Amino acid sequence: MRQHLLLATVFATVVLTACSSGGGASKPDAGGDDPLGTTDGGRDGGGGDTRDGGGDEPDGGSTSVGIPPGGFNLDAGVANGTVTVDGVQVDPEGNIILGGGSTSLAFAWIANNSAGTVSKYDTRTGKEVGRYHAVIPVDGRNQPNGLRGNEGHNPSRTAVDLFGDVWVANRALGVQGSVTKIANSKAYCKERNGIEGIQTSEDKNDDGRIDPVTEMIIPQDWSNPAQYDECLLFSTPVGPSSTDAVKARAMAIGQGIENSAGDIWVGVWANSRLIKLDPDTGQQVPVNSAGAMDIPVFASGQGPYGAAIDRQQRLWMVSSSLSPLKLALVDTGNGEVVNIDGKAFISPPSSLGSSGAYGIAVDGQDRVWVAGWTSGPKAFRYTHQGLSTTLGQWAVFDFSSAISQLNTRMRRGRGIAADDRGFIWMSSDQGSQPGNPDATRNASQVIAFNGDTGALKKFQWTDSQQVDFIDATDGSSYTAIGVGLDADNNAWVNNSSGNVIRVDRESGAILRTQRQGSGLYTYSDFTGYQLRNFTAPSGWYRQVFTGCGANTTWSTATWDVEKPAGTDMNVYITVSNRRDGLEDPANRKGPFIAPPVDLVSAGFPKGNYLRIEFELKSTDRILNATPKLKSFDVGFQCEVIIR
Repeated sequence: MRQHLLLATVFATVVLTACSSGGGASKPDAGGDDPLGTTDGGRDGGGGDTRDGGGDEPDGGSTSVGIPPGGFNLDAGVANGTVTVDGVQVDPEGNIILGGGSTSLAFAWIANNSAGTVSKYDTRTGKEVGRYHAVIPVDGRNQPNGLRGNEGHNPSRTAVDLFGDVWVANRALGVQGSVTKIANSKAYCKERNGIEGIQTSEDKNDDGRIDPVTEMIIPQDWSNPAQYDECLLFSTPVGPSSTDAVKARAMAIGQGIENSAGDIWVGVWANSRLIKLDPDTGQQVPVNSAGAMDIPVFASGQGPYGAAIDRQQRLWMVSSSLSPLKLALVDTGNGEVVNIDGKAFISPPSSLGSSGAYGIAVDGQDRVWVAGWTSGPKAFRYTHQGLSTTLGQWAVFDFSSAISQLNTRMRRGRGIAADDRGFIWMSSDQGSQPGNPDATRNASQVIAFNGDTGALKKFQWTDSQQVDFIDATDGSSYTAIGVGLDADNNAWVNNSSGNVIRVDRESGAILRTQRQGSGLYTYSDFTGYQLRNFTAPSGWYRQVFTGCGANTTWSTATWDVEKPAGTDMNVYITVSNRRDGLEDPANRKGPFIAPPVDLVSAGFPKGNYLRIEFELKSTDRILNATPKLKSFDVGFQCEVIIR
C-alpha cells in the first residue's frame, strides 16, 4: 500500500549546517532535486523559515528548524522550493488551512471512447501531456488477465483517487469489460521492459497534442504487457464476458481506510450490479461484512449509469433509464441499497414535470444533483437525511430562458458538477442557433447557478457585458458531454466532437484544446475535484530537512494547531539516511495526534533526512470548517567530531 503519499509531488530540501559550534540552521537552499521524476510548477511550494535553537554547544548541541507562529508563506516557497502542499493554503494570519489547488492534481483525464484511449490534459496550460491505451493485459497481481489493448474497450468514465492516480471504466461493447488504473506520476509507473527510465506517453515537441504515432507507446505484441506504456499499472476484468451489453459504467471513489487511495466502487450495467475494487491491486473485494462480492442496483436493462459519493460516504447512483430519473442510495458501511418508502430507487414527483436525466454529482451540503436531458435544460436537486428510509425533498431548476454571449439558448442538460462556493455547473450538448431561437444545433455550452436559489452566476464576458451562460460552440467544439472543476475552480467540458474546453470561473473566457479525432466521452469526477472537496476533504503540507550527515539525531517534533469541531490533523514523520528512503513506507511513522513527539523514544533512527507531513482533514459539512496549523518545530542534534 502506498502509505507514504496522497499524491505524487516534488520534495525539496532545507539544508542544516554541519553543526559546528552553536549548531544553527542555515536558510533554505534555492535548489531542490526531483526524486519523483515530475516537476510541479510554482503553484506548489511553501514558505520555509528556519531558525536555530540558540545556545553555545561546543560538542554538537541541540537546535531546531520549522515555521514560527503564523509564519507560513507559500509565495516564498515558489522561489526556493522548500516544501510541497496539496489542497491547503495560507490564511491572512500566516497559518495553513484547507483550500487551494495542487499542481500535481492540475489534470483532467478524458476518455477517448472511439479510440479506446485516455488523454491527460494539463488544466493550467490546456496541453495534452499524455495519452494511454485504456487496457493493459496484466492485472494488479502481475498476472495475465486475458485482455488486449486493441480490442475496442470504449472507456467512458474516469475518476481520480486520493493519490492522484486515475481509474478508467471500460464499457467494452462486444468484449470483456474492465477497469484500468493509470499512474499520475512517473514515480509510481512500473518498470517492465528493462530499458532505463520510464517509457511513457509524452508531448515531446511541446505542441500541446500527443501524436498517436510518435508520442504514444504502441505495442507490437498486444498480449505482452512489457510493450505497453509503463504508467499503465493494471487492468481488472469486470462484468460478464459473454454479452455485447455495456459493462463497467458508473464509477466513484470513496474515502477508504486511513492512508489508502480510497474505496473504488464500480457499477456494471450489463448485470445491474455494484462491485468494489481494492485500491492497490484492483482485485474485486467484498462489498460488505457478509462477504457478498456484489449487490444488485436497479432493474435489468436499467443498470447504473453514473455515481457519486458524498461526505457521509453515501453512494448515489443514477439509472441509465432516461425517464423517469431513478436514484439509488447505497450504504457503503454495510454494502446495501437503502429502500426509500419501500422502493429500491428514488424518483422525483410528477409535479416537477418530465425528469429525464444524465450526469450526477454531489455538493458540499451532501445534496445530489442530476442534469436533465430529455427534460430540457433542467437540473434536479435531491436532499436526503442521513440513511433514512423516508423520501427526501426534490427541487428542479429550469434554465430555458437563459441567454449566452452569442444570444443563444440551452436545449438540454448533460453533465453536472458542484464547486467550493456552492455553485452548480451544468453542460449542454444542444442549443439554439445564433439569431435563430427556433433552430437547434449540437452545442458546447456551460452554465453555473447558485445551488440554494438557482440564481444564475453571471459571467463578466466584457467590461460592459454580463451573460447568463457561455456558449463555446464552434467548428471543433460541439456536443458537450461531462463537466468538471479543476484545481483552480475553472470548468472543463469534454466534447464528443474531439476536444476539451476550459471556461474561466469569473469571466467565462474560453480555452480550447487541440482537436483529436472525435468521440471524447467522459462523465464522473475526471479531475478528482469532487473527491478532494466533498467526499473526503483533506490537504497536506510536507517539508523535508537535510541533516548534518548520517549521525544526525532527530530528537523532538512539536506543533501548534487549532482544530474546530468536525476537523482534525494527523502528523507523519519519516527519517532515512538516503533521500530515496523517504519514499519507503517502512520508514514512515504515524499518525501522531498530539505534540510533542519524542522521536528517539518513538524509534526513529539517526539519518541525514527527515520529512514531516501534516494532514489536515474536515468532516464537518460546513464548508469553511478547517483545522489551522500555526507553527511547528523539529529538534535535532549533530554529532561533531573534535580533532
